[in-house]
Amino acid sequence: MDIGQFSFLLRHELRLVTRRWTLRSWYWMYLAGLTILALVALTIWGGTDQFKSDYLLFACFAFPFFFCMIAFRALKREWSDGTLGWWLTLPYSRSKLLLAKFAASLAQSLAIAVLFFVALAVFEAYDVLLHGLSIDLLRRFVTQESEYFLLLLISSPFMLALGLMMAAMGKSKLKMLKPLVWIAFGLLGNLFNWVNGAVGSQTDGSLNLFDGHSAAWVWLSLPVAWIFAGLIFAGAVGICKKHLVL
Repeated sequence: MDIGQFSFLLRHELRLVTRRWTLRSWYWMYLAGLTILALVALTIWGGTDQFKSDYLLFACFAFPFFFCMIAFRALKREWSDGTLGWWLTLPYSRSKLLLAKFAASLAQSLAIAVLFFVALAVFEAYDVLLHGLSIDLLRRFVTQESEYFLLLLISSPFMLALGLMMAAMGKSKLKMLKPLVWIAFGLLGNLFNWVNGAVGSQTDGSLNLFDGHSAAWVWLSLPVAWIFAGLIFAGAVGICKKHLVL
């Protein structure tokens, strides 16, 4: 693959994403308001017995579905913006075009996840320092965040690839297969529920993914997930090559 060509396509996709985020100032106003409310709540109700930071991590259960929709929207945008013809006539293969969208969606998804975990760690540190709690609480919470981030690294690739396939299939001759893809969307997106049920969380909320007590398949699933994502991505490329309805 020509790195220069792919770099151009990736920069183009990232510019579209950053432009949307920068132009919609209400996103940042909404985020600032939530941050202020969270800090006020921590100041008033913080402490070991009143504030359970573990509960905030439950938002991660929705991330795989959200990330899938990021990739879905990245491809569907070509239809909604009326740029499909221009996009398809670019002098690049369909695999390069879709790979750029996949990479941009992955970068956006991981950036959202990192910002989320950093923000929660800051809130937890604020709570610990303000109320004189043990620093072990912060260390334990960061460990939990690392475990959840690992699960996102496992689930994100195939959920992003699935989002691309869903968007391509919706505008193809294979549209009748969309219900099956939506079923896969519901099942695969529940990775956090499956892992939590299979491994079982401890009394402190930890999944023990880093201390040797976790099942080996949790770690082995990381490369398997990327291989699975590659197969789904290849399916999306095949649809864009042969089955699109223009």
